[in-house]
Amino acid sequence: MRPPFWTRRFLRGNFMKKLLIVFTAVCLLFTAACSNAGTSDSAGENETSATGAGGNNPAMATYDAYLNMMGESMEPHFDLYLKEMAAAVKLKKQVVATVNGEEVYNTDLAIYKADRKFTELSVGSTTHIDKAGNFKYNDRQMLEFKIEQMLAAQQAQKDGHSLTDSELDKLVESNLLQQDKLIPNYSERLIKACGMSRDEYKNKVAIPKIKEEMLFSNFRQDFSLSSDQSGGYEQKIAELKKSADIKYFI
Repeated sequence: MRPPFWTRRFLRGNFMKKLLIVFTAVCLLFTAACSNAGTSDSAGENETSATGAGGNNPAMATYDAYLNMMGESMEPHFDLYLKEMAAAVKLKKQVVATVNGEEVYNTDLAIYKADRKFTELSVGSTTHIDKAGNFKYNDRQMLEFKIEQMLAAQQAQKDGHSLTDSELDKLVESNLLQQDKLIPNYSERLIKACGMSRDEYKNKVAIPKIKEEMLFSNFRQDFSLSSDQSGGYEQKIAELKKSADIKYFI
């Protein structure tokens, strides 16, 4: 079965170029989080070597410019994101599907939708949403997109990719810190909107989400992202869906 349009669109065109910027930032955050696992002395040495005598590192200056650009594009849509995340986490949990025995809840789907909308509004994409910010697809179709990501993440784990609890925690903390640089008080506002403590938000929302996203990214790294070689990725997703044990409840 041929994967839906969003998968093909994801792997080519200007939309992919924009998301690569976001993905690159996530990878940088993950690298930084892992490197921080060393001693405080080595962390100090890394900071010195990165900033130099006057803190005039061109790479850091470029990254700061990236942060400013992304913050300006994200801020207008942040209040809507907070509203949708608040509604998502307050849903009465119901299983909407199982994927090879792994349960998918309505809360997972709602958070997935909120993330997709926020990202696409921020980068100016219309893959899942129209220009007015309304979803082009119903919940069952959006669930299919979520399931494809889950299947890729599951396969990445089978292929040996993994993240320790410590790595995930450091990655989430680094991510929240960087998001605070993009949007003032991002983490405080988001956690407050969800009605959770910081640890509760991390364990119930952020860690499961970022784990799946990083494994999904690991899976994609095995395939070329160029438009003329994207068939390998699509074919693998189709094979995974064909052989998977998927049950739907919506």
